[in-house]
Amino acid sequence: MTSAKKLMLGFGTLIVLLVVAILTMTVRVLSIEGQVNELANDARARSAAARDLESSILGYALDVRTYLQSGDPGPRQATAQRVLDVARHFAEYEQLASTARQRDLAARFAALWRDFTSVGEDLLNAGNRRPMRRKLARFYTLRVGLERFLDDAMQVEAVAIYNRT
Repeated sequence: MTSAKKLMLGFGTLIVLLVVAILTMTVRVLSIEGQVNELANDARARSAAARDLESSILGYALDVRTYLQSGDPGPRQATAQRVLDVARHFAEYEQLASTARQRDLAARFAALWRDFTSVGEDLLNAGNRRPMRRKLARFYTLRVGLERFLDDAMQVEAVAIYNRT
């Protein structure tokens, strides 16, 4: 075998190895990029679900308050839709919860929401009777607590994970 053929064979082999290495690295980078995008999308979706939860909770509180002030049945009926909206957004959040911390946040939210709607239903069922100040104060306290929990825990956690990706 001549020197020219040996050089051609050597360089050919090196080029083939270089192409295989580049293809391998490209596939790995694309795989990592897909995983990072998936994590970011999950975090973004959890953040959106938390924002939607907060919006529905505020709507529920406003509907209860409006009903108590006006006695109009429209806001009272709207509370049922708000409860369904919260259930839908919460189901989205739970479906996206992949860590123990996220599942713990979901469980804590569920307990706070149950307390809030329980007091809300008591106020709605008071009828023409004036609700007790303690119930109104408790309703307000629970609403503020839910907002803070959503803003300071659930939303912060979702944004922190998104920022890490």
